[in-house]
Amino acid sequence: MSELTIDRYAATNRGIPAIAISASNQEVPYFEVKNRTNPATWAAQASVKFVENFIATSPKNGPLLPLGYGVSVNLPVLTKKYQSPDFVQTRFTGNAHVNEAVLDKEKGTFTWANIKPYAAGVNACINGDCSLPGETYIVENGKASVSFYTVDYTAPGTEYTKSLIQRVASFISRDK
Repeated sequence: MSELTIDRYAATNRGIPAIAISASNQEVPYFEVKNRTNPATWAAQASVKFVENFIATSPKNGPLLPLGYGVSVNLPVLTKKYQSPDFVQTRFTGNAHVNEAVLDKEKGTFTWANIKPYAAGVNACINGDCSLPGETYIVENGKASVSFYTVDYTAPGTEYTKSLIQRVASFISRDK
């Protein structure tokens, strides 16, 4: 599990609304962010756009998210010409990659690679809406993925989930 995954679940488990956002561009140290034309700034701008839209759709005097719910957002690679991706409702798995350790015999160190073919276990749809595309597929195709989850993993087809979907339908599509 990534640190981002652990952090969002830690918050959600404690009843704190969590929106975790991950960007696909390479990391940029904060001391190298000197202008507005860099991947870190583009990711921040796309993140703010999503969060502002999400907050604007929340019920007046209501919670940002139902108790035990969270949101996972993954941004595609952003460039000077492509900084405002479409947000698409997804599920966590489906065309998802699983990493494996690969030994670099010359260096004597490990790197990683994706297991091929796709790992069946992580891509089995057990819970949630199996008609939704997976996060990996959407992000690899230049759009931002938005997955709703509960502390019971992928958000089940409950009235809470349906109300979230209706709330954000104006800025998240159901791309299939």
